[in-house]
Amino acid sequence: MSLKFTDSVLLDIQHQVSSIQHLPGK
Repeated sequence: MSLKFTDSVLLDIQHQVSSIQHLPGK
């Protein structure tokens, strides 16, 4: 595993979490 790959995955997860948090209502 390379750091670039790990960073890419972490950024992708953060983006998904942000999208979920921005959903209206719950």
